[in-house]
Amino acid sequence: NPHSHNNPYGHNHDHSSPGPVIDMTSKRYDVRGEWRKPFTGVDKFKLSLAWADYYHDEKDDIFNFIVDKELKPKMLINTHLHFDHIFGVNYLASEFNLQFGAHKDDLFLVEDLPNQLRMFGVDAEAVQKPNVDVFLSENDVIKFGNQKLKILHVPGHSPGSLVYYNQKNGSLFSGDVLFRQGIGRTDLPGGNYRQLLEGIRTKLFSLPDETVVYPGHGPASTVGFEKKNNPFLGMEIL
Repeated sequence: NPHSHNNPYGHNHDHSSPGPVIDMTSKRYDVRGEWRKPFTGVDKFKLSLAWADYYHDEKDDIFNFIVDKELKPKMLINTHLHFDHIFGVNYLASEFNLQFGAHKDDLFLVEDLPNQLRMFGVDAEAVQKPNVDVFLSENDVIKFGNQKLKILHVPGHSPGSLVYYNQKNGSLFSGDVLFRQGIGRTDLPGGNYRQLLEGIRTKLFSLPDETVVYPGHGPASTVGFEKKNNPFLGMEIL
């Protein structure tokens, strides 16, 4: 796919900028202003067993960040269950005694994890399947501290793709649904191009233009910017 670059599951065009948000269940996260690149030194998707879990330094980084900031994780929540978003689940769930939540329509991806891994050249025995403890659905609200995340179900990249919207802060976590000037790929099992576009238009583009979009890969954007500049979703085609 000409748009996917080093991301096996996305169409996003720019991976150069770090995001300000910790994606604790993905292999990419930013804790010290630097963008982790698990593909470094690896020829495209010929991935090594290092993908089996966080690297040791990554484990130390995320653990120390949580402890040093005196954070109290309450729950692990995923936008979807493609293999590149579940590597840290078992480690973090065990370390902090957390339940893991995702949409039920992506459970088949966990069951099919060995085939997902083989597709991208990863040892099929390298990653343990996570257990989904809580099923999350459209309009559920996750509360923590004085914050609320409203769940939007936006299938198409995967059948169970979820977006987490924080109305108070004017932000959303889009996973691999929407990127800066891109969308998630839809040619994988359960993908649906038209369904993805429709979900973005009706559920995300109805939010205020100034809403900040934090995607699962690549730099942040805003709803208003994507309306005008996303080549897959330009306003002219609404």
